[in-house]
Amino acid sequence: RKALGATKGQLIAQFLTDAVVLCSIGFIVALLLGILALPYFNILAGKMIVDSIFDKPFLIIILALISVLAGLLSGLYPAFMLSSHNSGIPAAKKFSLHALTKPLIVAQFSAAIILAAITLTARDQLTFMQNRELGFKKDHLLVIDFQYDNRIQDHGESIARDMLGIPGITAASFSAYVPGRPNRKFLVQANDTEGREEKFMSDFYFIDEKFLDQYGIKVIAGRPFNNNRDANQDAILVNEAMARNLGYNNPSSLIGKKIINIYTRATAEHTVIGVVSDFHFATFREEIKPLVLQVSPGNFTLLSLSISASDIHPAMQDIQKKWSKLATGLPFSYFFSDETYDAQYKSEDRFSKIFFCFSLIAVILCCLGLLGLSIFSTQQRRKEMAIRKVLGASIINISRLLTRDYFMLFCISFATALPIAWLAVSGWLNSFPYRIAIGYEIFIWAGALTLLTGLLTIAFQTIKTAVTNPVESLKVKG
Repeated sequence: RKALGATKGQLIAQFLTDAVVLCSIGFIVALLLGILALPYFNILAGKMIVDSIFDKPFLIIILALISVLAGLLSGLYPAFMLSSHNSGIPAAKKFSLHALTKPLIVAQFSAAIILAAITLTARDQLTFMQNRELGFKKDHLLVIDFQYDNRIQDHGESIARDMLGIPGITAASFSAYVPGRPNRKFLVQANDTEGREEKFMSDFYFIDEKFLDQYGIKVIAGRPFNNNRDANQDAILVNEAMARNLGYNNPSSLIGKKIINIYTRATAEHTVIGVVSDFHFATFREEIKPLVLQVSPGNFTLLSLSISASDIHPAMQDIQKKWSKLATGLPFSYFFSDETYDAQYKSEDRFSKIFFCFSLIAVILCCLGLLGLSIFSTQQRRKEMAIRKVLGASIINISRLLTRDYFMLFCISFATALPIAWLAVSGWLNSFPYRIAIGYEIFIWAGALTLLTGLLTIAFQTIKTAVTNPVESLKVKG
């Protein structure tokens, strides 16, 4: 075109126009894919992000401008470089994209490794949280919310006996709260080991005498509540975190001590009769805090029923029939303890899935860039490879030669990504009081998966070049 009279400005305009048109086509394709993927992303995110992409026209305009800007930026370098060459000198001999493509490939590889490391860490942390010992039993526990109904509160013992008469029901207890559900907090006052008065907020659980056995919560010092409710009136149990908070290394030393519950309008003094082992009564994302357990029938609103695993469905039908007779007009509102507790992990589960999608997209983009560079590089070196093959180089030697540069790019990417991934992973894990240890294997796996994907991407083009007849390559001009 230059030899035929095209000016430098015309050539620059042609390159920029081609790049902008190409990016605009990509924007349209991306918009269509976004429309198709939006419902699935809303499901993955666990909430309605937006009903339609077109509900945010301003964002579409911004994305369109970004696509045009991307086209201009991607076309500037080749436009000015190629248009500046003398028409008598083949541009391909002076112009190379390697100066730009290699840093871009490194950046893409680094991003893929970082996202893969975060995804693997999120998966391991979620597995750790789901499998960690919680300090209580949550399986096969049906919890009925009777909304403080007096008919249930006033006849709790007889109702519990009726429920235990249903086949498959092995235990029953009343409480105001169960693990995984919100509970009340009160300001309490107690003396520490040195006799100093301490005031702090403490979680409270109002339970009956059978709650601890049913939920498998162990008393490690002192005694549990007995069946004499008058004797339990001023008695309380506390957890190990309460003992530590007051400076007691030996939980037994807390037995008989006084803890004052400071209400808004009244003050109640209680005696510690026992210490229970720590259990995760709140979310796993929080450190176990001081807890007071007290028998308080007037605050009960939940009935927990333990059901044999083999009798869940028939037992549910019998429970519902019994409930309709015991509390006419009261809705049969229930939930399973394990499902309620595990629901706390939904945010981590969504985080893991979303980052997996981002990692997958990053790897795909990385592979596309790598594939383009591989095709470009092999085309430029086809005669060199043909000559090497004529001189006796094997297919393995040529394949190794062609992939050596990509392996070096990967090593640079891994070295770049490692500290960033470490900081990102450790920063996220620090938000959890109970977390996995950061092991080197996570980064090795992230790097290995990314490297394997990259090698598979260039394998076809590399092998194709290595097995090509050298005569055919040497015939090609240029």
